[in-house]
Amino acid sequence: QFPRVKFVIAHCGNPWILDAMEVVAKNPNVYVDLSGLLEGKFDGAQFYEKHRDYFRYLRMWLDYVDRYDKVLYGTDWPLINIRSYIDTMKLVVPAEHHQEFFYDNALRVYSKLQALLPQEEETK
Repeated sequence: QFPRVKFVIAHCGNPWILDAMEVVAKNPNVYVDLSGLLEGKFDGAQFYEKHRDYFRYLRMWLDYVDRYDKVLYGTDWPLINIRSYIDTMKLVVPAEHHQEFFYDNALRVYSKLQALLPQEEETK
């Protein structure tokens, strides 16, 4: 009913990840963020390994939908240490999608962010 509205499913719909990813796959104006999936400060690689089945499940559905242009980085800060979260998400999201996941997708979905960024000066 609202095709011009951009909807973002927070926390990848956790624990309903499959359902959230199906909604993303079937609706061009629906996106998902990977916020709020972890809590605290930890070594990203160790945390990933300890919870590898959870992260493999998440990655399976991200790969199945294959729409990394619709997946956004998010944290739920201050409940999470930013560095820990980034390190873990780098292991979840394939490296070839890091630029869009960590930056480009948010600018496209939250278009008002662009005006807040420093603008490059025109060269004369």
